Amino acid sequence: MQCYDEASIQSLFQQVTDRFGAINILLNTWTGTEIPHLLSPTSITDFNLIMQKSAASFFIFGKVAAEFMQYQPHQSVIINLALSHENHHPHTPTTSKTVVSGLTQNWANELASLNIRVGGIVPINLQDKHHEQHTIVNVPMQDEIARNVEYIVRNDSFNGRMLESEIGV
Repeated sequence: MQCYDEASIQSLFQQVTDRFGAINILLNTWTGTEIPHLLSPTSITDFNLIMQKSAASFFIFGKVAAEFMQYQPHQSVIINLALSHENHHPHTPTTSKTVVSGLTQNWANELASLNIRVGGIVPINLQDKHHEQHTIVNVPMQDEIARNVEYIVRNDSFNGRMLESEIGV
């Protein structure tokens, strides 16, 4: 059973810190789905469920990471990754992209004075066929995301912005 309450996540971060030392990079993944249509009969229930499952855990991980990172003598980075099953539509704004972009910009402004940068990545699959139908992110996209993570970590001026990871047709 997955447990995403704040106390459990704080305990997890403390265990990681105790075992490996300071946490200075978090890859925080939003795995939400699209919000329901406004006029669907179950839209309110569906929306609340999506926000409870996806947004709450994403937000808690970001909050707890920032609490641990704020006292580090070196710069830290939170990288927000917007994943959803809808990432294969390249020109349609998704809930994942919108939510993660907004939180990335807000957190970057809030955490800048604490020496914590925040960047974001949105994978966009432009390929005609999916390599692995059972996964959200196929292997070529995983490689592209890893390159983007490295770019954000190495680029000290990258803060409050989003990258779109694309793999070609």
